[in-house]
Amino acid sequence: MAASGPDPSGALPPPDLPPWIRWTPAMGHLEELAAQRDYARKRHMTAGSALMGAAVLYILALFVSYVLLRYIVESAVHRNVSWGEIFAAADSLGLLAPLLIGTLIQVGLATFAAVAAYVIRSGQRLTHESGGLPILLIVAGAFGIAVSILTVGGIVGIIAGALTIAGGTLSMARSPPGIWTLRPSIR
Repeated sequence: MAASGPDPSGALPPPDLPPWIRWTPAMGHLEELAAQRDYARKRHMTAGSALMGAAVLYILALFVSYVLLRYIVESAVHRNVSWGEIFAAADSLGLLAPLLIGTLIQVGLATFAAVAAYVIRSGQRLTHESGGLPILLIVAGAFGIAVSILTVGGIVGIIAGALTIAGGTLSMARSPPGIWTLRPSIR
C-alpha cells in the first residue's frame, strides 16, 4: 500500500477532469493564468473607479470655477451681478471664447472618462491592438490638467486630470508581481 502523503516532487496532482479532457503538465499553468486574470480584473476595477471619479470631478470643476468667478466679480463691484453681465464683460475683454472652449473641453473630458470607465469595468480586453486606450487616457489627463490651469477647472480639474492619468496607468495590461507572463514557445 502506497503512502497517501503529498508528492515529494512538489507537483500538483491532476484535478478531476471529464474523461474527454486529457491532463497534460502544461495545464498546470492554468492556475497562473487565472491569477493573472484576477490581478488584471482588480486593476481594471480600480482604474474604472478612478475614471468615474475623474468624470464627476471634471463636471464639479466647472461648477466650482463658475461659482468662484461670480464671487470674485461680485466682490470687485460690491453688488449682485447676473450671469448675463458676467458673460458680457468677459466678451468685451475677449475672454468669452476661452471660457466657453474650456467649458466644452471639460465636458468632453468628463464624457471620455466616463465612457472609458465603462469600457474598462465591463472587462473589455485592453491590449496595444485595442486602440491604445490607456495611452489615450494618460494624454487626455495631461491635456485636462493643462486646460484646468489655463482656462476653467482650477485645482478640482487638476485632480480630475491626475485621476484620469492614474486610471490610464492602472488600465494597462500587466502581469501580477511574481508571476511570469506565459508566452508560447517557438520551435
